[in-house]
Amino acid sequence: MSSAIEGIRARLSIQDIVSGHVTLRRAGRLYKGLCPFHEEKTPSFMVDPRTQRFRCYGCGAHGDAIDFLAKIKNLDTRGAIRHAADLAGVSLDRPLSPGERARLEREARDRKTRRRCMEMARRASLAAERGLPRPKGEGDLKAYDALYAVKDNLDEGLTWVGDIETLGLFVRGIASWRRWAETVLDQKGGDGR
Repeated sequence: MSSAIEGIRARLSIQDIVSGHVTLRRAGRLYKGLCPFHEEKTPSFMVDPRTQRFRCYGCGAHGDAIDFLAKIKNLDTRGAIRHAADLAGVSLDRPLSPGERARLEREARDRKTRRRCMEMARRASLAAERGLPRPKGEGDLKAYDALYAVKDNLDEGLTWVGDIETLGLFVRGIASWRRWAETVLDQKGGDGR
């Protein structure tokens, strides 16, 4: 059954599913709109077509197309899967061919790897932010600003990462940037001077 569910997910577009219930506007690589799960005046509901996931920063609702259908249609998981299968044109009774199964398993692994890499990058960014010392005078503000630029690039850099291989290289590079920042501070006497 899980390979059938992966087949459904692979055929559904989160953007198409959500836009049937929410007016979405492009915001960089994401789409945003008013959350259908709570009242709000400012859009806090984001859809990421690349990861096929949604998240509301107001109420915390998140998930994939099947989760969205379950919540918006007030369905249990089984009902949401059946509804999604109908929308995707997938029969839950027909077994997948070996080629379909291999492709779906590869896509599932890629999604899992992407989520893990994004989480590692987020954690590295938080660690970099916590590790930066406070400037003690005007003389070390330039060095401090340069270190914060590194930290900001960690935060914003994920928007240009397109494929899993690049994302993996980016995440591995975060440790190098962190070591570089620490080395600069050590060479400057620990306070950026």
